[in-house]
Amino acid sequence: MPADDGHSVTWTLSPSEIAQTRRTELTEKKKASMWTTPSRILVKVEDPESRDRKLDQTCARLRREATDCGILVTRIEHTTFEVALSADVPFGLTRELDLL
Repeated sequence: MPADDGHSVTWTLSPSEIAQTRRTELTEKKKASMWTTPSRILVKVEDPESRDRKLDQTCARLRREATDCGILVTRIEHTTFEVALSADVPFGLTRELDLL
């Protein structure tokens, strides 16, 4: 919904709208076994043991790159996760977002 202060328009999305937007963005990338940019890594896992190991390794890798933000781990599907540096997460923290 737009909020108008007379000079500019700001869009405010509900949490469900944010999740749906994020899900749409990430669904396009889910077919790759691992998609990487400097601040985002898409991880596909086979089982709970490999999930924990791969997510721990990926978070450790991004933690070394983080200078002023935290890490957001997003579950897109049961076997697909995105691990990303996020300005919405305070430095030194890791947060989880489940889109299922």
